[in-house]
Amino acid sequence: MYRPIAARQLHRPHVIRVRMMKEQALSGRERPTVGRLAVYLVLTAAFTGLIAGGANAAGAYDWVYQDLDRPAWLLPGGLLTMFWVAKSMLLAFALWSVERFGREGWRWLGAAGVLGTIACGVAWTVTFFFMRDLSFSLLVVLASWVTTVFAAWAVGRASVGAGAFLWLPLIFQSYALAASFEMMRLNTGL
Repeated sequence: MYRPIAARQLHRPHVIRVRMMKEQALSGRERPTVGRLAVYLVLTAAFTGLIAGGANAAGAYDWVYQDLDRPAWLLPGGLLTMFWVAKSMLLAFALWSVERFGREGWRWLGAAGVLGTIACGVAWTVTFFFMRDLSFSLLVVLASWVTTVFAAWAVGRASVGAGAFLWLPLIFQSYALAASFEMMRLNTGL
């Protein structure tokens, strides 16, 4: 509901900004509920399990750990899978949190950044594990790193609490970028 600004409030711009932010917040009926969070988490777990199972069935872990030259600091496959699941869960929670608590304008930008990060993660999985193209997967993981940085920034602007959930995915994505670069360098002769 719009209320006219009193003349005595014109010298206090912070009051005007706070009032405008409160007026733009979602009402209780429009906010995503905990049920939507549960759906996000279940879908994330199912999809991540499907991808990990498909990569294992395609022999991707044997390809990475037996056929390719890899850096000594590359984590074991089981540990990387656990980090991938944790990253996906944090992305799902950040998406729900920014939709529920984010400020107007930034909320949709933050959600788009998180969805872009998820899409790039799926594209990296397809190019690396299924297509087995190290050079193209490096470009995809670089795009994923850029979208993760953008998502962390946009979600942090929308909701500081939701932005905190994207720091661990950003760290994991930085590790994945370094590992992908090193594997490409070792196996393509660069």
